[in-house]
Amino acid sequence: MDNRLFSASHLAIPLLNTGTQPVTPAPNFLVINRLGSRIKATLPVLGETVCAMSNYKIVTREILAANPSLARVEEMREIVWEQANQPVPASIYEALSDHSALLAQAANVNFMLGLFSFRGSLEGLQLVIDEVALADILNS
Repeated sequence: MDNRLFSASHLAIPLLNTGTQPVTPAPNFLVINRLGSRIKATLPVLGETVCAMSNYKIVTREILAANPSLARVEEMREIVWEQANQPVPASIYEALSDHSALLAQAANVNFMLGLFSFRGSLEGLQLVIDEVALADILNS
């Protein structure tokens, strides 16, 4: 996998296309740009818990081939579907340290991703880690 697709300030999580995504093209990465200081936050299901504030964005990334006839070089394109701040529970903080830790704790992280709820054009979007793509990232 081209490493430009999973570049991030902190961590880019590949997302599975479930075939029922509400937007086209389907988001393929959850990019965590920053994990900040620890706070107490109230989250659905978990209640009040220790968290770290994160800045994330949900994106579709693709590599566009070069087109010499149009004087275009190869480049990465990114469509940002959402960008926001979100508390991340301490229970999965370690899993977001790198791709190896993420793969080891994919079930826990998927549970937390399942708590995301979207409005507007992203309503119905389900965030699930693409473990095949994640393994590809680890092997690249």
